Amino acid sequence: MKKTGQSISSPNDILGMNYSVANKSLEHPMQIFPVKRLGAEHDDLKLNIHKNISSASAIRSSIFHKKKNFNDYLPSYYNDFNFDDFINWDDLFPYLKYRIITSSLSDLKQVYQVNEGLEFKLKKGNY
Repeated sequence: MKKTGQSISSPNDILGMNYSVANKSLEHPMQIFPVKRLGAEHDDLKLNIHKNISSASAIRSSIFHKKKNFNDYLPSYYNDFNFDDFINWDDLFPYLKYRIITSSLSDLKQVYQVNEGLEFKLKKGNY
């Protein structure tokens, strides 16, 4: 691979590089135009009050914590969307945990991508 002298360390840089490598292997590769991320980093958890652009992580965090200041960071077609009943991982995890606890090892092994002993780690329950 050609060296560019650019640091490839942020999640977006790594993702973009992998897209580029995969694209190059296509029979008809697309022309790639990198776009620099402006205003917010990939995993910023606070809304950027100085610009009207924020990371999806910051917007989701504001929605989940019932903050009302996130609408300025969304396209206008979300203005009428009701975010009050938004469900997050914390709402669903108790159900997943119950399912893990009540399932047999053989049932867990049938779940997509539960392989190579992962069912034992799930049953051990370090969560």
